[in-house]
Amino acid sequence: LTCVTKDTIFGITTQNCPAGQNLCFIRRHYINHRYTEITRGCTATCPKPTNVRETIHCCNTDKCNE
Repeated sequence: LTCVTKDTIFGITTQNCPAGQNLCFIRRHYINHRYTEITRGCTATCPKPTNVRETIHCCNTDKCNE
């Protein structure tokens, strides 16, 4: 499985997931109406949001977290 780790104006950076990590995730943490912190990568289980300003989406196909 190949997941996106960074998505910038210069293009995307990907990572081949290690054995046992068969999901990609994208985590959006809303700081304010102008700024959102985004984290992407591989995971074994889909993480749960830690607060109401955070959303997490998991998927299992190549680059699905772009």
